[in-house]
Amino acid sequence: MFRDVRIVGERLECLGEHVWNRLLGHRNSSMYQNKYATITKYRSFKMGGSLYTGGSIPTHEHVISMINTLIVYVIIILGFKIFIYTSCL
Repeated sequence: MFRDVRIVGERLECLGEHVWNRLLGHRNSSMYQNKYATITKYRSFKMGGSLYTGGSIPTHEHVISMINTLIVYVIIILGFKIFIYTSCL
C-alpha cells in the first residue's frame, strides 16, 4: 500500500489525513533522504547483487565461499583416503 502511495504521490482514499501528513513528514526528513540516496546507490551496482552487506554478504560471495569450503573438504577426504591406502600396503 505504501509503495502505491510512493509511486502515485497522492493520498489514497483509504489513508487518513493524519497518516498521510506523517508519511509526508517522514519522507521529507533528512534521515529518510540520506537512507534513500544510499539505497539507490547500492541498487545501482553494475556487477549484480549489492554493495551493501549490513552483516551479511552477497549471494556470489556465498557461492565462492561454499566452493572453497567444498574444495578443502575434497582435498582432506582424498588425502585421508590416500593416507589410508598407502599405510595399508
